[in-house]
Amino acid sequence: MVDIKAKRELFNLLAHHLEEFKNDTIAHERLSACALVECQDGNFRTANEVYFNKGPVRQILGSKYHIAVVNSQRNSQELLEWLGVEKQLRPTHLLEEIKELVKQPIIEQNRQKILRIFDHLNKRWSRERHNLTSILQELQTMCWLPAKRDQYNLYSPNQLYTDENSGLFFTQAQFLDSLPETKINDEFIEFLGIQRQPNTQQVVNHLLTCSHKNIGIKDEVYGFLQEHLNEIDVESVTQLREEKSIYMGQKQYVYPHKLFWNYTQFQPYRRCLTSRLRPFTELFTKINVFEYPSSEDALSVLEEIGEKYTQNNESLSEQDRNIVIKCWGILSKGLENKENDELKIRGRLENKQVILTDKNFLKIPHKMFFKDRPDLADKFPIIQDNLLIKLKVLNQYHAIKAAGVRSLGEVVKTELIDKHTLQLQDNKELDFIICNRKYLIKRVVIENRLVDHFIKNLTIKECHKIRLSYTLKLESHSEQQTDEVLTYLERENNKFILYYSLQNGSIPWAHISREIAYALDLDLEFGLKAQAQKKVLRESEIKK
Repeated sequence: MVDIKAKRELFNLLAHHLEEFKNDTIAHERLSACALVECQDGNFRTANEVYFNKGPVRQILGSKYHIAVVNSQRNSQELLEWLGVEKQLRPTHLLEEIKELVKQPIIEQNRQKILRIFDHLNKRWSRERHNLTSILQELQTMCWLPAKRDQYNLYSPNQLYTDENSGLFFTQAQFLDSLPETKINDEFIEFLGIQRQPNTQQVVNHLLTCSHKNIGIKDEVYGFLQEHLNEIDVESVTQLREEKSIYMGQKQYVYPHKLFWNYTQFQPYRRCLTSRLRPFTELFTKINVFEYPSSEDALSVLEEIGEKYTQNNESLSEQDRNIVIKCWGILSKGLENKENDELKIRGRLENKQVILTDKNFLKIPHKMFFKDRPDLADKFPIIQDNLLIKLKVLNQYHAIKAAGVRSLGEVVKTELIDKHTLQLQDNKELDFIICNRKYLIKRVVIENRLVDHFIKNLTIKECHKIRLSYTLKLESHSEQQTDEVLTYLERENNKFILYYSLQNGSIPWAHISREIAYALDLDLEFGLKAQAQKKVLRESEIKK
């Protein structure tokens, strides 16, 4: 066995004559395989097992590999380098160290070692990538990387993301952990296969998860979704529409359909978005945030208010009263514009307390009636609180009717008493007056298309006395009244028969006008129309 002194003398001799053989490849091959390198522990080893006492050798690899002794002999440093002693950690050693660490429990000490190895390779990658690539390919599929917010597991690179975009989806992914001083090398990240950008599904899921857990988000989430709007699938769009997906600040999320850009008159049932969110108009429009309310919004708000007051059984506040009126106006406008239809309104509202009474209570549509016949209303006190005056709800009328509110004339059944005993007499002159003034009548009738049909099919009968029976049938109440009247218009098979009796020897123009107004404008308050028609007919009488 060669003693230590002889080995040192041999090493010094080789160092002294290094210039003579340093370019000899055979000499290099044979000498580098010999244990010529003295280490700090006093043993001699081959150069490929040994490092210079520089760099992060001890910090990363600990005492597993040994440190060379560099003496003062000339060319000692150069000979060690020529034999293969390294200043840099060998990739093979790093790979072996990683493989050992992943087999051990993930304690903090081992986790820190892995972070240091990652940082070391990350720094070296750009200048040594060609040498490192083939040796470190195993790292692309190995579970060896720590993640933030997880102290107990290691991940493969394709399971992790860099954290520069974590605000977009931090509830949906694991993010690469690193030392505070590590500056991520894009080329190394790309080699490993660590992901940087989320997909739209992850961002949507993140948004909804934050909503469910009341976690605040930044506007960049909406910015990303708008930028990738065409990549969002139909199912995700539906989720964003149907869940609380709009963040209003202070950890509060709101359904898109409960928001508008400009409309404030449905508050507090609906809210207005701030100008801060205007840049995301295209995204928000896709998930049903609009400038102004539609018929669907009006239906929903009415349902919400109806539910609120059904539970409380209170009169409406002034604010809620105004909102209810606005809703019915929007629904009526929607019917005119074909945006809505009567079947939908009835299907949604017919059994809800949504009809506003004069006393500011809400009632179910089929329990309310249009006061189209004041003479009938006066006969049944029980329904006085259930009457609507059409002129007061004129811009809401068509929608209210569609919901199930009926005219009082439809609800009360009116019949002639002893019709077969009436002594009837035709009045051709009165027929002529009405027919002659047809075009004047049209001026005061909105639905004047009915006038021609009415006059063509009208017969007028004078009789001595007219007695009528009135029958009111409701769900829980039935009542009958009788009365003697001056006029009665009977409708049968598209024919109209106007019965009248003289009033102090004169034709009862006011009563006749009322009956004609009722016949021609079934869907309008007839009082003012009757007055106008009375004037038209009396002028006819004068000029006759």
